[in-house]
Amino acid sequence: MEITELSLREIASDSWIISLVVLAMLILAIAAYNYQESFRSFLQLPLSNRYFIISGKSQHTTSPFPTLLFLVGLIGAALYGSFLSVELNAGSSPGLSLFLQMTAAIFGFFSIKFLLTRLIGVVFKLEDLVGTYVFEKLSFLNLIGLGLLGFCVIYRYGPLQSEWILYLAGLLAIGAYIMGLIYSYKNNENLIFRNFFYFILYLCALEISPFILLYKVLI
Repeated sequence: MEITELSLREIASDSWIISLVVLAMLILAIAAYNYQESFRSFLQLPLSNRYFIISGKSQHTTSPFPTLLFLVGLIGAALYGSFLSVELNAGSSPGLSLFLQMTAAIFGFFSIKFLLTRLIGVVFKLEDLVGTYVFEKLSFLNLIGLGLLGFCVIYRYGPLQSEWILYLAGLLAIGAYIMGLIYSYKNNENLIFRNFFYFILYLCALEISPFILLYKVLI
């Protein structure tokens, strides 16, 4: 009886997590059903740039597909941040309030980061180039968020439930993010070499320092 009651309490305490996972899967299903070709190419993003070729002409339009992916990625990233924060701070269980804090922090962080990047494009009259760069990086971030969501489900409901699952997910996320940066920088290497000094400043100011600050604030 005690074991049954304990299991029921655990399920009740996880109800908000289950609801979020179901919501994310529903959004993902809508995106996959309505934008089948884009969705297939999006999943192949680490191996092929076909997604950018397909989406290149419409990246500046108001297509709902990137927005749907962003919502799923945001849920995955915030849920992962909640689990990791609890593990590193030896907490008991992630709560909805912590998830909402993570969501607000991650959304605000990347919103400011991309707005500053756009501002740099306006200042140096590189709006189209910066727009393409932001689109490419956001696409990789959406894919990372989707992957983190999968790892969160494995961590919370899988047979192992080890913190090493979170650490592995973090390493893979960092690797995918670096891969996205390399892809974007390789596509613009001529411009980077012509403005190498400004590129180093950008790298330190908007690519490295913000993530260190975000880690210190959240973890």
